[in-house]
Amino acid sequence: MTVPSEVIQRFVSKNAIPFDEAKAIFAELEIFLSANVASQAVPRVEVDEAWHEFILHTRLYAAYCDDKFGRFIHHVPGTPSSTDVGADGTARCSKCSANCVRL
Repeated sequence: MTVPSEVIQRFVSKNAIPFDEAKAIFAELEIFLSANVASQAVPRVEVDEAWHEFILHTRLYAAYCDDKFGRFIHHVPGTPSSTDVGADGTARCSKCSANCVRL
């Protein structure tokens, strides 16, 4: 399963960027979600914004997670810390201004 085109199109509309650029951002999001957050750098702002957009499409996001990863990948705001990635698997989220956990 790929990111549904309606999700990408909404991101395109909100950010006034070309569709192909948005597809590349969502491809980068998939790499981020696939990686172990504890060893992954914080996503670029555009990737984080794409994640937030995708989550708004809850059914599509849930189906995508089930298909790609066999489970739902949660995005849970937490308490900000002094590091970008903590030992507990949290990664700083630029949009939330908090730590977000990939469970």
